[in-house]
Amino acid sequence: MNHLEIILKLLYKRVPIQAVLENKLLYNCFDRDTFMKMAVSYLPNYSENEAENILLYYIDTFRDKAHSKGHKASDELNVFDALFYYAGDCLTVQNNSVLCKYNRLVYWRQMTLELSEDLIVSAFLAQEHFHEEHVKERGFMWKRVIGHNNIQLNQILARGISENHFHLAGSSPIFHISWLSLMNNVTSSKLAEHLKQYDGSRRYTNRLYSNEYKEQSFYHRYLQAAFIRVLIYSKITNMRIHIGSYAIISQEAFRLLHIPEFHEGAAGKIRSIPKLYQAIQPSPKKEFYLQEVFCILFFEKTHYSITEEASLKDTLMENPFYNQLLFQKMAHYKLQKHVILQNLSLCLSFQEGITVKQFVKFLFFCMPKVDLDDILIQWTDRESYLKLWETITLKNALQLLHHPEVLENYTTELQATIDSFRFPPDKPISDDTQEIDYLLHQIKRSDIEKENPYFIFAGERWLLYTMLHQIYRNDSRYAGYYHLFYAYILIKESIRSEIIQSNSNVGFKNFENYQNRKLDLLKDAIYENASVKLALKECLLTENIRTLELRISPQSTTEKLRDQIMKLDNLIDPSSSFRHQFFYTLHFIKSSDKMAVSEAQITCRHYNKRETIRQQTMAIIHLREQFPEIAKRILGMAAASNEIGCRPQVFGQFFRQLKKHTSVYYETDGQHKLPQLRATYHVGEDFLDLSDGLRAIDEAILFLGLDCGTNPSSNYLIGTFRSYDRHPIIKFYNRGLTTDPEQLRSCPQISVSINTDDQGVFRTSLENEYALIACALEKVKDCQENSIYNRTMIYEWLDHIRIMGNEQSFGFSQYEKALSSTKY
Repeated sequence: MNHLEIILKLLYKRVPIQAVLENKLLYNCFDRDTFMKMAVSYLPNYSENEAENILLYYIDTFRDKAHSKGHKASDELNVFDALFYYAGDCLTVQNNSVLCKYNRLVYWRQMTLELSEDLIVSAFLAQEHFHEEHVKERGFMWKRVIGHNNIQLNQILARGISENHFHLAGSSPIFHISWLSLMNNVTSSKLAEHLKQYDGSRRYTNRLYSNEYKEQSFYHRYLQAAFIRVLIYSKITNMRIHIGSYAIISQEAFRLLHIPEFHEGAAGKIRSIPKLYQAIQPSPKKEFYLQEVFCILFFEKTHYSITEEASLKDTLMENPFYNQLLFQKMAHYKLQKHVILQNLSLCLSFQEGITVKQFVKFLFFCMPKVDLDDILIQWTDRESYLKLWETITLKNALQLLHHPEVLENYTTELQATIDSFRFPPDKPISDDTQEIDYLLHQIKRSDIEKENPYFIFAGERWLLYTMLHQIYRNDSRYAGYYHLFYAYILIKESIRSEIIQSNSNVGFKNFENYQNRKLDLLKDAIYENASVKLALKECLLTENIRTLELRISPQSTTEKLRDQIMKLDNLIDPSSSFRHQFFYTLHFIKSSDKMAVSEAQITCRHYNKRETIRQQTMAIIHLREQFPEIAKRILGMAAASNEIGCRPQVFGQFFRQLKKHTSVYYETDGQHKLPQLRATYHVGEDFLDLSDGLRAIDEAILFLGLDCGTNPSSNYLIGTFRSYDRHPIIKFYNRGLTTDPEQLRSCPQISVSINTDDQGVFRTSLENEYALIACALEKVKDCQENSIYNRTMIYEWLDHIRIMGNEQSFGFSQYEKALSSTKY
C-alpha cells in the first residue's frame, strides 16, 4: 500500500463524521494535527516520523504530482485533491469504457474493497478533460466492477468462461441496492431496527484517537445521509424544499430581497412610510387580520390603481376570487368584513395612487416578522428570493444535522419530500425502475436503455459526478454544500463497510456475519426483485460467460421447490432468451448439532439435521419424477455455511442417493433422460487446526468424490494468506507455470477452476478473479529481483484453468448443445 492509498483510507474511512457536519474538520482545510493523530492511531507499524512523512507527502510530493497531471491542488489539505489524483493515476478510458490500468489492478482491488468504486470512477469522470455533456450522454451506466485494459488477457477470457460457484442471494450488488433502499425510505422500522443492531456488532470499527472523538449511531447516520441527499438534489435541480421555520425580520427580508420601495431615498416611491407604520403599528389582534388581508390578496396578478376607498372595496367585493376568499376566511376565523376594510381605509388615508400590491408590501413592512412562505416570488427578483430561501434552508438543515436525535422527529416530513421527488405528478412512472430511486428521474434514457442492468445505479452516480465536477471546478454556487457532500460520502462508506466484507478479520465466522446481512436493508419487494435480477443479469449480459451456476437453498416440499424455480426463472429471464446459460444448484445448509440428550430416545448426532436433509432430498426426487420440465433446470447440489460441527459424512448418504437418481420424461420429439445430479461441497474453509481441516477435505473426497474449485477473493478474505500470488491453486495445478520436471511431478495436477462465490459480499467479478491472479503472479520476484513467472506461461496456465472450469460446469454440455442448435 503506497502513501496515497493510506491517505485516502484515513480521509474517507477514519474521519469522525459529526466533526465534519459541525465544521470542526473542514474538507478544504483539513486539520493537520487531526491527520497526524489518525495516522499514528491507525498505522501501528509506522513510527511517528514515518507517519509525519505521509503528511509531508500529502502536503508536498502529492501536490507536485497533482500539478504535473494538470490539476491545481490547493495550498491546504483538501480531501478531494487526493481522490482526484488517485482516480487519474489508476483509471483510463479504452474502447469508450472506464477501465483500471492493469499494472494497478491488485492495488485497485485492495483500495476498492474499502472505498466505493463508484466514488473513484465518478471522480475520474468529473475532471475537466472529460466534457460534461459527453459524460451525461454515457448515462452513468458503467459496470458495477469495472474491468482492466490488458487486451491479451481479455482475449483469452473472451474464448468463454464458466462460473461454477455463484450464490444467488450473495452475488447481487448488495450494497448498491441497499443504499438506494435506505435513501428512499426513511420511515421504515425494518431498516431502522437492522441498523440499530449493527451498532452492537460492528464489523468495521474506528478508534477513539482523541478525547473529542464521537460517533453517531448507524440509524442516525442513515437519516443524516438521506437528509443531505435531499438537500443536494434540491440544489442541483433548483427545487425549493421546506425545512423548519422561515420567519425573518420584515425589514431585513425586504432589504435582502431588493424591494425598491423600502430602500431609503428611493425616488418616486411612497413618501409616508413612517406615518403608515405609526398608523397601523401591529398589536396581536391587528397583526392577525393584516395577515388575513395578505391571504386574500396572495394570488393577485394585476395592478389596480386605487385612488379612492370605494374603488378598493369594489375591487375586493366584485372580484369573485377575492369574494370567495373573504367568505372562506371569515367563516374560518370569525372575522368581520368591515374590520378588514376599515383597516384598509385607514392605510389608504396616508397615500394617493397606491396599487393593491404596493399596499400589501407596506402591510408586511409593518409586521415585526414575516414568513418567506407568505412573500410572493413575483414581488422581487427570483434569484434573490431563492438565495435567501436557500440560506435559511441550509441554516435550518445544519441545526438538525448537528442534533440527529431531533432530526429523528422529522422523518415523516423528510419522507414526504422524498416521495414528492420519487413520484412527481408531471412524470408518471411507467415501470418499477424509477420507483427504486428518485434520482433516476434526472437520467434521460430510452426504455431499451433502461433495461441495462446498471441503470438503477445511474441516479446515485449522477449525484456523485455532479458534485465532484463542481468541486473540481471550484464552483462557488455550491460552496455551502461541499462539506455536506463530504459528510455524505463518509456516512455512505461507513455503512458500506458493514455490508461489503472490507475489514481485516479472517475466518469463516467473519464472512458469515457479513453474508447474513445481505437482505437486511432491502425495504420491500421492489428492491428484493431488483437484487435477484441484477445478480444474474449483469453476468449473463457479458460476452465472456458461457454458463453460470446459481446456488439456492432447497425446500422442504416438492411444491415449494417447483414454485421457487419457476419464480426465479420468470424474474431473471421472463423472455426465456438465455436460460440455456444458467442453471440451479441446490446447496444444503450446514449447522451444528443442537439436539439435547433425550432420556426416552437415543439418536445419532445431527439427527434433526439429517431429518431435514432427508425431507429436502425427497422433495428433489419427487420434483424430478413429477415435474421434469422444472427439474431439468436443477443440475447440481452442494452444502454451504460453517463446516465446524457439521462434517461431510452428515450429507454423504443423501448426496449418494441424489447422484444415483435417474428419471425419464417425454416431449413431442420423444423420450428424454433427466440429467443426473452432480455435487460440489464447501470444505477446508474453516477448521480447528491443520489436521482437522485435512480430515474434512479427506472426508469430502471419500464420501462425495470432488474436484477442486477456488474462489480467489473469497479465499483471500476468509483465509489467512494476504497476497493473491500465495493462493493455494498454484499448489493444486501448476502445468504451464513451470518447466521444472520435479515441480511438475510433486504437484497433484488436480482439475481446478476459478469462481467468485458471493460477488456482492466480496465486490468482485469472474473476469477480475482471473486477472487478479495473473497480475499478482507477474509481480512475483526471486531473491535477485527477477520475475519467477513468465507472462506467456501465466496466460497459458490460466487458459488451461479456463478450459477446466468449462468442463467442470454442470451445464456446459447443455449450453453447447443449445448453441449448436441455433446455428444454421
